[in-house]
Amino acid sequence: MLAVVAAVLLAVAAPPRAVAFNADANHAVVFDAASEDLLFGYSVALASGQLLVGEPKGSWLTRADLHQPGALHRCAPSLGPSLGPSPGPGGNAWGAPGASPRCTPAVLEGKEDAYIGGQRVQHLKNDSMFASAVVTTSAGMTLVCGPGWKNQMYKNKHYLMNGLCYALTENLSRPYAPLADTKQGAAVPDPSQGPGATKNVFNYAFGEAGFSAHISQDETEVLLGAPGVLQWRGSVIRYRISPVGQLIEKVVTSTETLQDCSYFGYSVTAGRFRVGAPRDQYAAGAPRAALTGKVLLFELADDAAGDAAEMTPLQEVLGEQLGEYFGAAVLAVDVTGDGLADLLVGAPLHTRPERGDEGRVYVYVNDGEGRLRRTEAPLTPTRDVPAHHRHHGEHGDHGPRFGSAIAAAGDVNRDGFNDVWVGAPFEDGGRGAVYLFLGSSTGLRIAAAQRVAARDVHRGLRAFGFSMAAGEDLDGNGYADLAVGAPLSGYAAVLLSRPAARLVPRMTPSSSELPLSATSFVLTACLEYTGPRAEPQAAASVSLWLDGPSGQMDRAALQLAGRQLSRQVHYVQSLALDRRSCTNVTVVIRPDIDDFTIPIDVTMRFNLTDEASRRDRPFCKACPVLDPAAPTTASLKVPFATGCANDAICRPNLSVAVEWRGASLPLVLGSSRQVTLRVLISNAGEPAFLAKLAVTLPAPLGVARMPAACHAPRTEASATTLLLCDVANPLGRHAQATLDVPLDVSAVSLSPDGSAAPVLGVLLNATSAANSLDTRPEDNVLAATLPMAAVVDLDLVGRASPELGLLPQQSGAKPVRFTHTYEVGTEWRFTVHTAGPTAVQAVSLRMLLPAKARLGGSRGRLVTLLQMQVLVDGVRAACAASEATKAEQDDRLAPARPAAVDSEDVQDAEDVQDVDGGLRCGAEAVVCVQLECQLSLQRGSSTRVDLQLRLLTEALLQVVGPSARAVAVHTKGVVVPPRVARLPAGTKVTIARPVQLSTLFMRPSESAPVQPWVVGLSVAAGLLLLMLLTLALAKAGFFGRKKVPLVGEVPPERTAVGAEKAPGPGPADDDTLLATKDAVKDLEDAEVPDNGSDSGMSSTVDAAHANRK
Repeated sequence: MLAVVAAVLLAVAAPPRAVAFNADANHAVVFDAASEDLLFGYSVALASGQLLVGEPKGSWLTRADLHQPGALHRCAPSLGPSLGPSPGPGGNAWGAPGASPRCTPAVLEGKEDAYIGGQRVQHLKNDSMFASAVVTTSAGMTLVCGPGWKNQMYKNKHYLMNGLCYALTENLSRPYAPLADTKQGAAVPDPSQGPGATKNVFNYAFGEAGFSAHISQDETEVLLGAPGVLQWRGSVIRYRISPVGQLIEKVVTSTETLQDCSYFGYSVTAGRFRVGAPRDQYAAGAPRAALTGKVLLFELADDAAGDAAEMTPLQEVLGEQLGEYFGAAVLAVDVTGDGLADLLVGAPLHTRPERGDEGRVYVYVNDGEGRLRRTEAPLTPTRDVPAHHRHHGEHGDHGPRFGSAIAAAGDVNRDGFNDVWVGAPFEDGGRGAVYLFLGSSTGLRIAAAQRVAARDVHRGLRAFGFSMAAGEDLDGNGYADLAVGAPLSGYAAVLLSRPAARLVPRMTPSSSELPLSATSFVLTACLEYTGPRAEPQAAASVSLWLDGPSGQMDRAALQLAGRQLSRQVHYVQSLALDRRSCTNVTVVIRPDIDDFTIPIDVTMRFNLTDEASRRDRPFCKACPVLDPAAPTTASLKVPFATGCANDAICRPNLSVAVEWRGASLPLVLGSSRQVTLRVLISNAGEPAFLAKLAVTLPAPLGVARMPAACHAPRTEASATTLLLCDVANPLGRHAQATLDVPLDVSAVSLSPDGSAAPVLGVLLNATSAANSLDTRPEDNVLAATLPMAAVVDLDLVGRASPELGLLPQQSGAKPVRFTHTYEVGTEWRFTVHTAGPTAVQAVSLRMLLPAKARLGGSRGRLVTLLQMQVLVDGVRAACAASEATKAEQDDRLAPARPAAVDSEDVQDAEDVQDVDGGLRCGAEAVVCVQLECQLSLQRGSSTRVDLQLRLLTEALLQVVGPSARAVAVHTKGVVVPPRVARLPAGTKVTIARPVQLSTLFMRPSESAPVQPWVVGLSVAAGLLLLMLLTLALAKAGFFGRKKVPLVGEVPPERTAVGAEKAPGPGPADDDTLLATKDAVKDLEDAEVPDNGSDSGMSSTVDAAHANRK
């Protein structure tokens, strides 16, 4: 059974201010010079509880006649103007309330020595840059060098910048000029200027001894860099330190592997690189060698002495970018804890386009045999610096020159690995910053543990980080402090360190396993507080989350005593040094929790409260700071008692089986709209929590009715449908569950392109909780195929309209010339009908037409007989047209049934014989065209294909001859079923026989010409008949009708009433004007005869008058 699972996550906490680690920038002690133009802070060193600050342009109080020889200052905080300097380690001046910074100049010499090292010298100390390099020993010796010191020779006419160093002890100052001898230069032949020409070669004349300096870790040797020796090729000078503090056994190295102007000795360091070596080995930088820069690792023989001593090279390392000044700073320090020195090399001019001279530091780890191996990732000023450190505009800074200075910090967090400070003096617009990197077993951690920006220390600092010194405990709290120079502003600062502490977390639940019915449990959250020399009491801010800090799940809540339920709680934990402090928190579990395989996840984040770092409070040298390498996050997983052998991981054995229901199998496409998929899920293993079934349906299969236990998640457009179904929670051992899924099969049909039969494979996948391990996962997945068949019944009918047509009349042997190209037209219609249940979406209708003919044999002229237009369901369609091959023209389409026509038309067609055999595909000299139209037929639907043809009669008569009385044009149509490669078992396809349509074109019968005498006799008979008819009408009085007077017209005197009138118009009746309204109405109502004659109307009027009288 699984007990409580606790995981500790390494994470760096986020302090609120610039004090990310123990170098306290908020309480820094800042020293300044009288003038910022003297480069106060160019070099710094820590010794005997004091800060030593170099000022290369400073003056000597005892020698006002010298122009800026360079000065050294001893600085310490003072408790008052009369108390003097700090009492040293263990004293209370550093960081004490009321202390004020104070510096005093150091005396470098009492008088000028005429002889140094047995050589007579003539001093010129103006602009010597004394104190540009300052190193110290624990015994109290301080070495102060001025590489610009000059020796005057040849009656003070030659100034030789050999360089000079002073070894200062408590009461004594000794000068050392290692290059002040006779080997200053020589004239050597110069063949390039011609025979006998010479050139001057400088040897020691401009050697600049003391440009860099280093004291070995065992304080028995001093290394001085002299980059100007031998035409600025460079050299390294070694002195041994005698027991009384004198420099003896001078050795000036020489190498032939470097070119002129390499600046070898620009930086120097020493360390024990080889196991069992009796003395240190040496490393020196040559930043201009090989254009990229070079660092030489070498050793000198124990008996080496004198000038031009050959050194034994051990290894060379090169820079990787031109001009990056690789080797401008070097440091030998053991950062891996194996007892052997590793090597750090600064390249401050390494360039990136967006950052300019960004700079970097290369780390070389000792492989144990004295060989150095460069780590993959160099140190940079922006790599993985925590977000809360990145402020004040360092992002996007141009030219920070990171790596200009490197200093050993000692073991600042007491983890057994030495740490390193790196300066970036021109970061943040030239203000500067320093970075702390922690050691580890593999080298330096590439993420900086702390970044101290100049603006966090003092607003007036410039070039902060140009020089650094560490390793000295000034305030006596057991932790090394840091000195940083800012020479462009004339400042130097001391950052005092605070103890490094660790918090060890521990969370314990009241129950190692939670029953499935559990409603709450008690969580005990503890922190153990440790840290050498840390104050006895401290406080930590603690935050607790449930199910992760981001709160992915809402399954439980936390409750502190007296507080409301919440998914996260925050509180302050009181701490006691080297003891465990705890707080109880109640975890309340929701009753509707579903996934019991996922433990309750509790996360704790913690950090020390850091009130001591506030600027308005005095510096607290015992107040701890949390070690950035220590964890600040812990997590706990409390599992449920699931009944599995391992409560956190269950091992079910799920399997899936299916059954098709609701339709007979195989399913005939189109015969049913719904079928039911029944799924049986079985478990033969441990309980399966959150058992689910994923059902993937291929298109066009759909869900007829969504089961209550299923849902379809919203996804992007896809060819499949996914159903997620809840089976059981849990599905116990040897248990089964059944799920019915009604499926909609109404849209399933044969493949739209006719290339294959539909294959409906439903994919089923049974799963359980995410952290379960199925013992046989292969039977969790099943691909169930729905058996299907197709019943296709296609019928084809056709009709020609018209079936009879007339050919143009001929006049003798000369054909009639027509005014229209398309003289005779016809239309052939094919109708394809599907009677089966299965829809067919890839049927084609193929038609053969005698479109062209060849005159005069196989090589004769080709003429076009038909021009056509195809309509599919009344819409013009582009059917595939091609010239039919002989095989496609043969009788494999026959026997074709005739088109359905009326009996009268059939009779007419049978009365006329096609004397010439007609035009049909397969006939001699006929070129046939094949048309193929793609059709889509749904169940019970029909599709109509119309061929609108125009017969080119002139071409037709040329083919059949001018004497032909009639010619028939034939076409054949056939339905081509879908080409399905693998039809489902049980499929039945019924295709109609081909249909032949024909149109018979006839020429009208010729009649005999009419004789002239027949025409004359016919005209005479017609005239005689006309005359007889006219006389008969006249006799009958047809032309003598009376005229009816108009209303209101005064008629002339009429004759006696009832007298007979002569034919023709007569006088109107005078009594017409006396007609009453009744008479007029009678007249209006009188019926007029159909022939509309005047006589009829006159009779009606006379009758009306008679009635009146």
